[in-house]
Amino acid sequence: MTSSEENNYISGKHSVANLEYNAKVYEKYLRYLGLSDPGMILNIGFISFPELFEVLLPRLPQDYEDFVVCDASQKVVELAKNSQKNNRVKFIQLDIEDVNGPPKEWRGKFDHLFSSYTLGILSDLRQALKNSYELLRTDGDLLFLFAKYDPAFCTYEKMAKNSIWLPYLEKYKDYSSTVENEIGTKEKIIKWFETLRLKILAVAIDPDVSCQYSMKDLTGIADFLDIAQDQIPKEKLESYKTEYHQQFLATEAVSQHVENGEDVWKLKVPTVIVVAKK
Repeated sequence: MTSSEENNYISGKHSVANLEYNAKVYEKYLRYLGLSDPGMILNIGFISFPELFEVLLPRLPQDYEDFVVCDASQKVVELAKNSQKNNRVKFIQLDIEDVNGPPKEWRGKFDHLFSSYTLGILSDLRQALKNSYELLRTDGDLLFLFAKYDPAFCTYEKMAKNSIWLPYLEKYKDYSSTVENEIGTKEKIIKWFETLRLKILAVAIDPDVSCQYSMKDLTGIADFLDIAQDQIPKEKLESYKTEYHQQFLATEAVSQHVENGEDVWKLKVPTVIVVAKK
């Protein structure tokens, strides 16, 4: 995917999230947070500007001190800086999985953390949650949405069985969703968070979340989610993309139906919602 194509998904020409569903989640769960004093806010990762600037931010008190958005990828951060001009929003590079913890200048800095469909696809969710704890001030709180599994990683798992792609997808071949396998029930979620010294305020699991796309847009979404494509040699990239798209569309997350005479593709995004406090 080119930078301009990738920017389409970040800037909102296409959306990776079900914005209507996310809006309902925020309207329901923001009341659990101590937003009477919004203070410093951090959003970890971002799937699209509409999710941030049309869904989340308008529902927050506007007297916040700073709204910071972080991502592990400097490339994504630069795309965001170049595409979104908002004086009250800062974009920074920060790897929430860093085993050394977050940078000292950000520790204990934030009153509220948000994350939408970013943490669930990380390889070390426990470290990400430890670092989230470190980023919060005393009595700070968080509202996280996790996808139970990631169709791109499920696709890598299948493709890695082909010896042609195994050298490039080796680290993904044993993919197992931490969210689905480790915190797939409310009881496990509460145990995980409390072990990390985060008190659960509310938790829900919604298996029926989905987004609808045309075939073209869903293929674009698949490319946007494909973090492995940069590892593929140029001479193999075309055949890689052909197989990647075929396997992606064959995952259990994707289904097809006809609506008003047109093919519609549905991408399932089973969602875990957690509100917790330090």
